[in-house]
Order: sequence, then C-alpha cells, then structure tokens
Amino acid sequence: MDSSAECNLCGNCVKACPNNSIRISPRVPTKEIWSIKKPKIEHASLAAVIMGIVFVQNITMLKIWEDILRMIASLTGTTNYTVNFTVAFVISMILPILLLLGTAKLASMLKGDKEKIKENFVRFGYAIIPLDLAGHLAHNLFHILTEGKAIWFNSAALFGTSLSGDLSLASVSSVQWIQYAIIIFGLVGSIYTVFRIGKKGSFKQLAPYYALMLFLTVANLYLFSLPMVHRV
Repeated sequence: MDSSAECNLCGNCVKACPNNSIRISPRVPTKEIWSIKKPKIEHASLAAVIMGIVFVQNITMLKIWEDILRMIASLTGTTNYTVNFTVAFVISMILPILLLLGTAKLASMLKGDKEKIKENFVRFGYAIIPLDLAGHLAHNLFHILTEGKAIWFNSAALFGTSLSGDLSLASVSSVQWIQYAIIIFGLVGSIYTVFRIGKKGSFKQLAPYYALMLFLTVANLYLFSLPMVHRV
C-alpha cells in the first residue's frame, strides 16, 4: 500500500509484527503526493478545482460578493441567487484548471517538448494539494476562532438558557496572522512537491510551476487580508 487516497479509516492497513513489535515509520511531509507511481488526470483536475472552491468560500464572505452577483446578474438577466451563484462557482473552478493548463504548456515550451503538456498537467497538478489543504484549514479556522462561542450559546438554548455576547475566541488580527502562517506552510509544501515531482530539476525548468504556486498563494493571502462577514 503506497497511497491513502481511498482511505476510509477502516484500520485494515495496521499490521502488527508476530513478535509483538509494532513499527512506526515517519515520512517526509507531502511524500505521498510526489511519489505517486500512476498520476491520474482526474485527480490533478480535482486538485485545481478545489483551489477554486477555496476562493469561492472566501469571496462569498466578502463585501465584494454582492457586487460580483450584480455583475453576473447583468449577464444572466436574472436575480435568482442560485443561478448566479452557480455561474460564479463554475467560473471559479474553471480558472485554476486553465492556469494549470497554461503553466503546463509554458513549461513544455521552455523545455522544447510540446508533446508533454498533458503529462505535465497531470503530474504537477498534484502539487496544488498542499495549498488546497492550507486554504481550507485557514478558512475554517476563521469560523472556529471567530464564531466558536456560538456552539456554547446554541447548546445552552437547548436547555432553555439564553446566552449572548461576542462569538469570537480570538481577535480577528490574531486569526489573520495564523491564517497567513498556514498558507505559507502550504506554499512551502507545494514548492517542495514541485521540486520532487520535477526530479529535483533546475530552477529554470520548474520556474513556471513555482510561479503558479506563488500566484495562488498571493491570491489566498489577499483574500484572507480582507474583512470577512460572519455567517452566524
């Protein structure tokens, strides 16, 4: 077994030595990503799509969201929220795929091998996964730390007790700095994954992929720097 992609936590992979000696083998973070033997286009595409979903999660909580909806409404000719949200959602999922595809094409041109665009798309698409994870963690951290007390208030309401007050467990500025740190860790993971997938190639060969990871990181940091609206 060399992948946990299909893991459902059944525990069947945990094997004990007949001599009662259990071995724990730590591995380098992201190793499972860059050591995949047979990368698949659907997985690489999903990695890019998830980045778009991260962007939507954040944008829907920003003040500019209403402006975006109005702009889309002017194009669709309807004010139906479901329709306009779907359009925004689809666009946000397609953009990262196009960025990855363009990066793969540029890298192939720099190498003088235009036949490997699909191969590069599939292989290096996996490198976005650490940033995907970082984006989701940072986003949900906002909910946990700035809306966390809602759990206590709602639980008290079940027993007929009414509680109210500030929902946050930490200040917004503190949460933002933690979010920035998580995104930077994600960048490091993605950059290292690119380096290993590229078989430790030269900076020039892998520069387009480094640039893509940096661009996605900057986009995430910018969105997290904007004031977000609470959902509770």
